[in-house]
Amino acid sequence: MLIPAGDITHGGLSLNETPAWLEAKKVIEAESGYQIVQWHRDELSEELKKFVESNAIRYPTIVSRGAGGNLSEVMTNSELAACKGDAQSVISRLREKGIVQQKAPSSSSSL
Repeated sequence: MLIPAGDITHGGLSLNETPAWLEAKKVIEAESGYQIVQWHRDELSEELKKFVESNAIRYPTIVSRGAGGNLSEVMTNSELAACKGDAQSVISRLREKGIVQQKAPSSSSSL
């Protein structure tokens, strides 16, 4: 999963990721099986630049590479804006879309 850095990841212009985003990344990776890679616009690979341009995608965005290697936009800039900088909201929206799936708590039975 490719995520350009922004308010959700760095809290604006900070060089450091927010604690909330660090925790959210762990949850997203654990629940989705995706490895998160974050890029600023000037760091995008040529492949990703072409995908963004040819699909008229606006930043920030979340893009995923599927099993077949195809890229797809997972969350639009307006969906991310609706999260208002809240990393937990991103997780919730990804769960709603079925991208990540919250694991059920394990039940332990005692005899």
